[in-house]
Amino acid sequence: MGEAIDERAVGAPGASSHEAVFSQEPYMGVSCPAPNTIACDRVGLSVWLREPARRVDATIAGRPLALDDPQWSGPLESGGRRIFAGFLQPAGLIDGPLRVDRPPVIPDVRLRIRRHDGSVDTIETRVGLAPGWG
Repeated sequence: MGEAIDERAVGAPGASSHEAVFSQEPYMGVSCPAPNTIACDRVGLSVWLREPARRVDATIAGRPLALDDPQWSGPLESGGRRIFAGFLQPAGLIDGPLRVDRPPVIPDVRLRIRRHDGSVDTIETRVGLAPGWG
């Protein structure tokens, strides 16, 4: 039998519950090795949490990614992290859901935050795509 999960939906952007989860707003930016290009078709997403979590998964415009990049995610503290980052490639910057030929690009982002106690917060928000990462 699987582990029981207490899944809670957290309010819309700007709601007090949203502010209670994030220490700062999520950030998403184009992440190509060469500046001023989208040719690599990759974006990075970072979230900063008020409380440590074990894992954060996301979908950007319906495309899944794990926020588990070891270089960009924060340090472990008591078995969890407060900063989570990951990359989506291909992201669809040229001909997909994140097409940059019609700015601003502000896709729906869904986050699943797994807590130490096994509970999961689900947050739906919108995050604007910035021209650069890092």
